[in-house]
Amino acid sequence: MKKLVLLFLAVALIAVLAVGCVNHEEALPTIKIGYRGHDAYLPMFVGMDKGLFEKNGFKVEPVKFESTNSLMEAMLAGRIDASLGGVNTILLYTLESKSPGSFKIFSMLNESAAQSISAVAVKSDSPLQSIFELRNKKIGAHSGSAIKSLYNAFAKQNNLTAEFLQMDQKMVLPSLTAGQIDAALLLEPYVAIGAQKKAIKILDKAVFDKYLMKNTPLMVSVVSRKWLNDNPALFASLKKATDEAIDIINNKPEAVKVSLAKYTPIDSEIAEKLPVSHYFKAEEIDKEAVKEFGNVLLKIGELKTSVDVDEWFVELNTF
Repeated sequence: MKKLVLLFLAVALIAVLAVGCVNHEEALPTIKIGYRGHDAYLPMFVGMDKGLFEKNGFKVEPVKFESTNSLMEAMLAGRIDASLGGVNTILLYTLESKSPGSFKIFSMLNESAAQSISAVAVKSDSPLQSIFELRNKKIGAHSGSAIKSLYNAFAKQNNLTAEFLQMDQKMVLPSLTAGQIDAALLLEPYVAIGAQKKAIKILDKAVFDKYLMKNTPLMVSVVSRKWLNDNPALFASLKKATDEAIDIINNKPEAVKVSLAKYTPIDSEIAEKLPVSHYFKAEEIDKEAVKEFGNVLLKIGELKTSVDVDEWFVELNTF
C-alpha cells in the first residue's frame, strides 16, 4: 500500500511539473519573425536549433516568404515583427525613400571577393565561356528589386543587351539546366547546389562586390520600429539571442551547417562544403559603408532621391 501511495505521488509530481513546463512555455511572449529559405537567414535557423529564443525568454513564430519584398510589406503592415540575417539592403533604401522611419537594423552580412554569395553561371555544357558572350541572350534570376538592381549594374558595366527574366527562386536553376535560359544570376545556396551537382559553370562571382560596391553591406537583421518602440525590453532579448547565434556562427561555422540542411534546400552533403558567411553585430556595423552604398545606388539611378540612414541603427545604450 505504501509503495502504491509513493507511486501515485511520483506520478502526480511529474504531471504537475509537466503542466508547469507547458504553462511556462505558453506564458512566453511571441515574436513573429519573417524569413526566406536561404542561408543568409542563418542567425534565425541557429537560434531555433540551439533554443536561444526560449533561453532569452520568448518564443518565435516563424513566417516564411518567397520574396524579400513581400516580407517587408508584411513588416510594414504589422503582420510580422522582425527578420534575422537576410533582408537585402537595396530594398531597404527604396523603402526608406518612400516610408521613412519604419525599421531599424541590428546585424549585417557583407559580400566581398573573399566572401562571395552571388555568381553569374551558365549550364555546365554551355559553349559560352565569358560574360561578354551573353549579349542578346536570356539571363534569369529570382524575383525581387535587389537582384534587378544588380543585373542593371552588371549589364551596364559590361555593355550587355540581354533579355532579363525574373522568376520564383526555386525555378532559376532548373530553368538554366533545362536550357530555357542561357545564364543566371544566382545567390547562395543555389550557387553551391549547382556546383555540387556539376550542373553549372561559373563565369563571374561576388557580383555585388564587383559591380556595385566593394564589401557590399548587403544583408541585415531588421525590426519594425513601431514594434520596437512598443516592446523595447522584448527587442533587447531578441537582439541578445541574435548576438548569441552570431557568436556561434562566427566562432564555430562547421557546427551550424546542420541548420542550413534543416531550413534551406541544401542537403547535408552540400551544406558541409558551403562556406559560412561572417555576420556583424549591431555595434560592429560599418555605418559609413551603409551610407556610401546609398550614394552608389543614387548615382546609378536605382534611387531617385538621397536616403538618410542615420536613424537605421539601433541605439545600443537604450537596451
